[in-house]
Amino acid sequence: MGSEYQIHLDQKEDGKDYMTIKVERTEGGPPAEDPALARSIEEEIKKQILVSGKVEIVHYGALPRSERKSKRVFDNRGI
Repeated sequence: MGSEYQIHLDQKEDGKDYMTIKVERTEGGPPAEDPALARSIEEEIKKQILVSGKVEIVHYGALPRSERKSKRVFDNRGI
């Protein structure tokens, strides 16, 4: 996986909170490995912070870059 990521927090119609983590694939990384990589990241997050989340692997360069501090957490709950 690459170094860029984003965390999106949403609340669905059922009232529960959901977390989606978007992670960039490494430059030239094979897309065929995405499902296994996503599962591995999901399991490690669950093990480390006891929170479940869905991981989406995106193409290298798909997430915005900034010379300053990047915004990584997007909290859309209660909007």
